[in-house]
Amino acid sequence: MTTITNNDGDIVTRINVMQIFSYDVDQIVQQLREDNRVGDNDDLVLTLDDVLERIKYLSEDDFMANSGQLVFQDENGNDY
Repeated sequence: MTTITNNDGDIVTRINVMQIFSYDVDQIVQQLREDNRVGDNDDLVLTLDDVLERIKYLSEDDFMANSGQLVFQDENGNDY
């Protein structure tokens, strides 16, 4: 079996490829406020769960479109 190492001498046995999408929490909050037809000064209690639910909805579309950045990383956390 061939051993592959990175520049630091760590053995690399796996490369993970991830698709990255970033969502701005402030923009998500503003979208939720608009969807609920409340202004910036109106009371609307939003939680992290509310934001994550919206991001889950958006990310499903984004992943289906395959428009994200690909990240290559080994099991040691090294990016390539």
